[in-house]
Amino acid sequence: MAKDFDAALKAANARLKAAKARVTLRTKRDSLFLRATLPPKPGSKHGQPQQYDLRTGLPASLDGLKRAENEAKLLGSQLALKTFRWEEWIDITPGNQQTGAAAIEAFKKHWFSTHQITEVTWERHWLQVFKHLPQDQVLTPDMLLTVALDSQPDSRKRKRSSRMLQRLAEFLGLDINLKAYQGHYNQPDKARDLPSDELISTWRDKLPNPNWQWIFGMLATFGLRPHEAWFCEFEDPLTLKVLDGKTDERVASALYPDWVKKWQLEDIKRPKLSCKTFQQYGERCCRQFNRYQVPFVPYDLRHAWALRAAVKFRLPETVAAKLMGHSVAVHHKTYHRWLSAIEQRQAYLEAIANGPSSPETK
Repeated sequence: MAKDFDAALKAANARLKAAKARVTLRTKRDSLFLRATLPPKPGSKHGQPQQYDLRTGLPASLDGLKRAENEAKLLGSQLALKTFRWEEWIDITPGNQQTGAAAIEAFKKHWFSTHQITEVTWERHWLQVFKHLPQDQVLTPDMLLTVALDSQPDSRKRKRSSRMLQRLAEFLGLDINLKAYQGHYNQPDKARDLPSDELISTWRDKLPNPNWQWIFGMLATFGLRPHEAWFCEFEDPLTLKVLDGKTDERVASALYPDWVKKWQLEDIKRPKLSCKTFQQYGERCCRQFNRYQVPFVPYDLRHAWALRAAVKFRLPETVAAKLMGHSVAVHHKTYHRWLSAIEQRQAYLEAIANGPSSPETK
């Protein structure tokens, strides 16, 4: 067991060195410490940075090592970004003694320092799961499991919450495998009908409000997520820069190009909304479509753009995915059902158009 731990400690320090974290892990009296060169401690007589060993309160075990490596990464990122503050580390609470609120806050700092994530995403997704944990008690594996199981088996909610809680458990060094409880949720196999381009054009002209006509036209022409229509600007008539949204800044392109001129999309007419989150923009958009009795939801305009790009304009999947602001894997997973059905239909029509006639009877 000791050999396993020594090998894991060596591997962890090698990863930290490769990441240029400027922090190493040490053991003292069966406990784990973070060693780094830090600014002088408050009250210290030293005027220059010194080497310190920060107590983590974690045991020198494989589980404790996982949490300690995460803390080392956090410390390293703070040093690199010059955001290190002694008050966050002097009285560091042992990982297995933190209250729920403190543990969640520590995990948040770590996750923000190692992933590209916005405050909105944290509140909409992560915090929606973590808020059900006891905030004033020390977290245990059973507490995380209780929250994970508080949803229907094989549901999207169960899968998402289990994954997020597992990340928290690994960060805290808690010995539990929540992946075993996430179930087998998959997107429904049946793809719903999407509006045709003719129907899209018809309903855009039916909307009585010019501002919402503009929103409708932007979603349809550029394949935007609903909220992105409020966070974009034209680079040229056919190219749009999405400034803020679910993913990083990106470029979106017009399909059909003539819709830009036909619907005068360069003449920006955004509805003035006082929304605080992207989700609220999307909800307002959905309510407005429902108010106008549009027979499809705003997001269907984005889906229709994806099919138009593939079927009518033959854009490569890699290009379409980039223009839509997601990975090729997400693009394929989302649209392969629609595209497969369309491609099968096209192949059949081509086959019968070029195939032989039925034999004549004698």
